[in-house]
Amino acid sequence: MKTFLVVLLMFLGALPAEAGQVRVRLLVSDPRPLVGQPVRLTLEIEHPLRGIGPLRPRWPNAAGTVLVEEPPGQTVRLGDDRAIELLHRVVRPLSPGPLRLTGGGVVVGTRIIAAAERTLTVAALPPKGRPANFTGLVGQIRADLVPVGDSRFALHLSGDADLNQIPAPVTCQDGTEPVSLQDDIQGHWPNWRRTLTLLTAPGCRPRLQLSWYDPGKHGYISLPERPWGPSVAVAGLALAAFLVAVFFGFEAWRVARCRRILTRLLAGLSHQHRLRRLARAGVPDPLLQCIDRHWRRLEHRHDRQGASAWTQPGQTLPWTICRQLASTIDKFRRHHS
Repeated sequence: MKTFLVVLLMFLGALPAEAGQVRVRLLVSDPRPLVGQPVRLTLEIEHPLRGIGPLRPRWPNAAGTVLVEEPPGQTVRLGDDRAIELLHRVVRPLSPGPLRLTGGGVVVGTRIIAAAERTLTVAALPPKGRPANFTGLVGQIRADLVPVGDSRFALHLSGDADLNQIPAPVTCQDGTEPVSLQDDIQGHWPNWRRTLTLLTAPGCRPRLQLSWYDPGKHGYISLPERPWGPSVAVAGLALAAFLVAVFFGFEAWRVARCRRILTRLLAGLSHQHRLRRLARAGVPDPLLQCIDRHWRRLEHRHDRQGASAWTQPGQTLPWTICRQLASTIDKFRRHHS
């Protein structure tokens, strides 16, 4: 009987000691947020890996905020016997002023280990420059409206603002609203992504109407309300045509440059000497074989073009071969400079 009482007392005495090995802190991503700006709360719980029961987090009383999301937590090992659990919540304060975060901590068995109280000092948004269609959205946002088919558009939103706050900010020029076919939200704070697929009426020229406050720029931002329509499409086609012309112009310049350099470096050399020099310069074997066959055909014909192959070897090479050689021409020049 005495032995049983000793064991029981030892067991009861061990409970507080085990609970005392647990430490908890409440962390905030920004102690001075703006009204409507998402803030991440983190419970940092350090505990032994063995000899302790289940841990239950206690989130602080956050009256005056709205819960936005609970991102996945992380576990960080501290050697072989301890670890830190990081649990997260993202909240959005609704009104300015001090906001006390009390009651946070962790429950170990029947014992509550409290975290130190934190206070958020929530600042009001400036009234100056506030757009008429501002709905309280705060953060950094990127928005792109792109066509994805006949009468279909995709609105891509990303950033650290609460993207769930955004209603469908797209209307047609005649005032009608598109039909939302799909609304997909991915990621976690501060890298949220939202994609809305919209169906519009035939002939609709959709436009964005979206405003938010950017804390990094200390000001309100409104997207231009210029409609997406034929004028934008024509500008896009013109830009595409310009880029194609630039590409082919650059390719023509590279080929002409390649031919000039080869003619200068290989003129007067025999067929085999030319091939050996190209091989030493790093020209790949398959390309070298193509050049060899081309020059042999010219030599075999003994025509005027074949004769010019000896004095202007680069100028006789076709466009396709010169394009491949252009990628190695800089190495060729360094090799023989």
